[in-house]
Amino acid sequence: MLVARIFGPPHLEDKIWSSIEWYITFKDPKEVLHRFLGVYHHFENLPDGTMRMRREGKRYLQAVVDRYMLEIGAKTLACAPSPSLDDRTDEANSVPGVMSATASSHLMSILYIARLCRGDVITVTSFLARRVAPGRWIVNEDRRLK
Repeated sequence: MLVARIFGPPHLEDKIWSSIEWYITFKDPKEVLHRFLGVYHHFENLPDGTMRMRREGKRYLQAVVDRYMLEIGAKTLACAPSPSLDDRTDEANSVPGVMSATASSHLMSILYIARLCRGDVITVTSFLARRVAPGRWIVNEDRRLK
């Protein structure tokens, strides 16, 4: 059983888990939860009796980037000065994009980790996600995804 930390008074944690076990029979032994759905969780008990939780998804995000680079055949990606590019559409590049079939998979992977760890990229990722509809994903969106 993976033991999630209960955000409450630490001295009541065992009692809370015991009451849950009255309803649920866990077949695995207790174990502190460190990794869940690709995200690592770090817990710290503070002197005032509260707890701080920090999430880290670097390995998950690296796997997302590696999958994208494998698909486009890239060895490296150029540094982007910002997670957001301009919203202008270059008419010369308004032909269908090559990533239209798989863009939603890449974007949803980014949205998942952004929701948990990187709120600063949610807006630009959501902007691209709304362009995934058939006929709307063009070469400009390929450039923005990259």
